[in-house]
Amino acid sequence: MTGFLDPFNRGTFAEAPYDLTPDYRQLARLRKSADALMTGHVVFFAPDADCLGVLRYVVGGRDALGRQAADGVYFVAVNRSETRRLVVFDFLSKNSLFAEAHQRTLRSMLNGSFTCQLSRQQYELRDALLEITLEGLSAVWLKIG
Repeated sequence: MTGFLDPFNRGTFAEAPYDLTPDYRQLARLRKSADALMTGHVVFFAPDADCLGVLRYVVGGRDALGRQAADGVYFVAVNRSETRRLVVFDFLSKNSLFAEAHQRTLRSMLNGSFTCQLSRQQYELRDALLEITLEGLSAVWLKIG
C-alpha cells in the first residue's frame, strides 16, 4: 500500500514474481513446534549491518513470562544483503539482554554439531562460537537443545 491520500491509500500490494506462501507455512510450522520459539527468552545479535541473529530459549522449565514450558534452544541467523557474509556469533559475549545465569546454564549446550531446520545443512558451535557463511538473502534456523 502506498499510504497516500484517496484513492491511493487503498492500493493493493504489487504481485511478487515468486510465491512465498510455502516458505511462510514452513516458518509458521517451525515456530509452533516449540515453546521456546513462542514464549522463550530472546537475545539479539547484530554482527554486521545486514546480519541479525536471534537466540530463543527456555531453560529450567520456565519461559520468559514465568510460565511452565518445555526446555529448548533455537537460533536463527538472517542475511538481508544480496551478498554472501562471513559472520561470527559469540553466545557468551557481554550482552545486556542475556542474563548471566542463563549463559551459565546454556554454556554446555552451545557446543557440537547442529542441523539447519530449513536446509538440513550441518553447522558447528565450538566454545559457544558460531562462525558461519550466510548466502545472500538467506537464513539459517538451528535447533540447539
